[in-house]
Amino acid sequence: MKMANVLIADDSRSVRAMLRMILGELGFTVVAEVENGKDAVAEVEKQDVDLILLDINMPIMTGDNAIDPILDSNPEVVIIMMTSVSERNIVEKCLNLGASNFIVKDNDWKHIQSTIQETWELNKLD
Repeated sequence: MKMANVLIADDSRSVRAMLRMILGELGFTVVAEVENGKDAVAEVEKQDVDLILLDINMPIMTGDNAIDPILDSNPEVVIIMMTSVSERNIVEKCLNLGASNFIVKDNDWKHIQSTIQETWELNKLD
């Protein structure tokens, strides 16, 4: 199975660093890191991205508002939403907009890693 080119969109530098480590262990390639939804949309338009870890609460453009333009640009991309609080209504909105899964950031890193791996495998069986 193809390993993913991943875009990390999160306004926290420490969260991006943790995700970079987790993705590296999975053999995925982080092609870009951004701090807001607007930059995530721009990166998807610029390069080949297979998987996006998209924080919900970011400045300039939130993750939920970035889903539509991202999928307009790349309908095949797999989006996993990330949230620090499990706001059920926002998570459900994101899943309805086309996100494949979500991660609550305060889970331990092994759980986050397995969620990323399982979501990728379910969505990209070649």
